[in-house]
Amino acid sequence: MAERHHDEGESVGIVTPYKVQAQVTHDWLHDQGRLFRTPVVEVGTAHRFQGREFDVVILDLVEDGVLPGWAAAGDFKDARPFPRDGARLFNVGATRARQRVYVLAAWDALARAASGTVLAQLRDMARTEPEALVRGVRSDQLLGLSAGESPGLNPLQQEIWQAFEGHVRYSAIHDEDTYFPDALDAIDQARHSIWLWSPWYTKRMWEVLPRLHDARRRGVRIHLFVTNESDSLLQRQLANPATAADAARRLPELKAVADTVVEIKDMHQKILVIDEQLCFLGSLNTLSHAPGGRGRREIMVPFRGRRFARHILDHENADLLLHPPICPDHGAQAELRKYTIPFKQRPARSRQTTSHPAQRYFVWACPARTTAVGPDGTTSTAGCNRRKALRPDEAGYLGNQPPL
Repeated sequence: MAERHHDEGESVGIVTPYKVQAQVTHDWLHDQGRLFRTPVVEVGTAHRFQGREFDVVILDLVEDGVLPGWAAAGDFKDARPFPRDGARLFNVGATRARQRVYVLAAWDALARAASGTVLAQLRDMARTEPEALVRGVRSDQLLGLSAGESPGLNPLQQEIWQAFEGHVRYSAIHDEDTYFPDALDAIDQARHSIWLWSPWYTKRMWEVLPRLHDARRRGVRIHLFVTNESDSLLQRQLANPATAADAARRLPELKAVADTVVEIKDMHQKILVIDEQLCFLGSLNTLSHAPGGRGRREIMVPFRGRRFARHILDHENADLLLHPPICPDHGAQAELRKYTIPFKQRPARSRQTTSHPAQRYFVWACPARTTAVGPDGTTSTAGCNRRKALRPDEAGYLGNQPPL
């Protein structure tokens, strides 16, 4: 929820009664790169945030309904210090918000709250519909809800469901034996889209191909990303009489089933994204890993989460790869290549390191090569010089090369 409101330009304070809970939450958000940004997302106890305000406050009470904590005991009318401090803590935390407060607690904690406590009052306020400023939403009714089921939600439930869609869950850690049953089942269940990065395509593709054909008949969009035809492994197979026929027909078969097949020079990613919500990431080539346990040891991990899947696709420039240009001279579809930015053209801040992403850029290039015969009868080959930057703002790196 903090990430969603941050993306909408709102500052967020995550408030909890306990220092340990605040530290754990802070460390997790720090590991995820969610802190120290603008607008701010901060974590702390209610005492730390006294005098501060945020657009949105997430008040995490750490109440499970089994062992009552500080907030559950909170009661301004109780003369004892612990209940009065609990009520004061809740009040300070909730009043840090300018626009909205989310109170996180187990449903049982509200149901079992003793009369007169702040949680009992919160429960009673949430029952007053439809004008109530306090509304209750049970997260267990939203977690795992599919996109097709979400239109029936009220506006608040819809907002929270969209926030939960950013939640990433992993369901297994696969090796080379357990990956394919899960991956093939995911392809069979796909309803909208399949994005597959598999550098090499050899014997295993004949097992995957029928599943892709079935998906295509269901109206699923299929986008495949493979290594280019100049790859040394593919060239060796094409040169070997025992494998040449099979190797020659693989790429046409992939192009026949997919909406898009993009050839990428020197690629090594192994990614499968289903319906832009389920991602398999790891080391295994889906279209080439040797069947029957003869392949190398591998790992693939399925992650489920819409925001995570979108980040993966954005990182791989997926949307920009959907329409490879065609060379006007040779009629060949361009392949994607990676180039190094000339040192003098790099941003000043990146000249001190070799790892800054601005040192690399991607270009569409015509793969065609032409053969010329010289006066002395010797032959030479040359590649087409036509290029096009993948990103328009990087076109300046191409110099005067003819465009695609």
